[in-house]
Amino acid sequence: MRVQLPPPPDGVTFEIAELVPVPLIDREAFVQTRLAMGGFVLQRCEQRTSSCGWPMAVAWGRRGEVPTLRGFVEFLDVGGLVEAVGDLDAALAALLEVRPDYAGELAAVSQLFK
Repeated sequence: MRVQLPPPPDGVTFEIAELVPVPLIDREAFVQTRLAMGGFVLQRCEQRTSSCGWPMAVAWGRRGEVPTLRGFVEFLDVGGLVEAVGDLDAALAALLEVRPDYAGELAAVSQLFK
């Protein structure tokens, strides 16, 4: 499984990290740690829900001098970090359309019967 986003809007670049297991205990601290990785200076963070109902933490901040938007989206027991630079309003609109992509490696038993 991996993160699937719509094509980036003009002037927006996405970087998508691999999905990682999200612990059940101290989940919020884990998400905040993931958002702050790589020299990201957090300025504001909100809890949002994707258009498909997946919970995510959305953070606005800077990486160096570059205004950056980050989202950590959770799909059941795994989560992934998405970083966007460029037009942050357009990036947020696209980020809220995030969904899991089950293509590729077998992610569920039901795929055996397709």
